[in-house]
Amino acid sequence: MTTAELDEATLVARARDRDVDAFAALLRRYQRRIFALCLRMLDGASAEAEDVTQEVFVTAWRRLPELQHEAAFGGWLYRAATNRCLNLLRTRRPTHAPATDGGVGGCARSSAAGCAGGGSGCGARPLPRRLIRLTETGPRVNRARPFGCGS
Repeated sequence: MTTAELDEATLVARARDRDVDAFAALLRRYQRRIFALCLRMLDGASAEAEDVTQEVFVTAWRRLPELQHEAAFGGWLYRAATNRCLNLLRTRRPTHAPATDGGVGGCARSSAAGCAGGGSGCGARPLPRRLIRLTETGPRVNRARPFGCGS
């Protein structure tokens, strides 16, 4: 029986014992799925998604002996990939949303209305990239305003 024909629990057990062929079979099973997850989470940035995917599998190889249940391998990989993507998104998040409706620094209120674009008068928090996209492209009725700002 080849490693490609073995069930996941057996492959994980073998990979935990440092069987490179078993880990390679697991990598082939999950690589596309993990990459697709990263690609979606990172808004189509394929180079970053490839990097995160590679980091996830390197970490998985190093930390595989810590995995308690062989059946949890897939979920463990997905959680590791999700966490890495979220960390990357946090590091590249803008400090303040882009200006909308003539506001300063992303606030919906103009500077004449007392908003300093996140300064002492506004208190607006930075928005996640997906929320920023919704505020720019959504129907006028459903457009969101940054928290702490409004008119």
